[in-house]
Amino acid sequence: MGTAGQSTYQFGAFRLDPPGRELLHGEQRMDLPPRAFDTLVLLVRENGKLVEKDRLMRTVWPDTVVEENNLSQAIYLLRKVLHDGENGIRYIETVPKQGYRFVARVREIETWDDDSDAPVDAARSALQDSVTSGEQDLLDAPSAPSIVAEPGIAAPPAAPPRRSHAAISRSRLRVLSSSWLAHCY
Repeated sequence: MGTAGQSTYQFGAFRLDPPGRELLHGEQRMDLPPRAFDTLVLLVRENGKLVEKDRLMRTVWPDTVVEENNLSQAIYLLRKVLHDGENGIRYIETVPKQGYRFVARVREIETWDDDSDAPVDAARSALQDSVTSGEQDLLDAPSAPSIVAEPGIAAPPAAPPRRSHAAISRSRLRVLSSSWLAHCY
């Protein structure tokens, strides 16, 4: 099974990929110097929260003596690249004498390794939390049982080809379970 990767973030027409060190505007890659990129990542991860100037400088420029001017330049560049303020859209807010706040709505997107089964496993786990033991037997069965109708009773529809566990609803499992048990006895 694969492992969860790091999150990417989407805001406005932008997508921020910290592991890939990319900022995309639509399909276009936006070039940012490393320190400006790191500043953006910290602000986005702290979305809506005030990030103090001292923390920004300690995090983005570790083990380096920098002045507030370096941070101001990084923020200026970010605002320029993000078109902050154009068409009434704001991304970075200055909190005078304190720091900065990322104010745009951010959507965090969990990414998975390409060979990961984690999303399927998570869905399977959620389904199994609500499945009874009889229904579990059906989930574990190698194929759907054949169902023979009694005379005068319409046969239930044939079972569809085997689908992922997450695609079978709880009510469908109950119908299949009762039909299978009726067939066996």
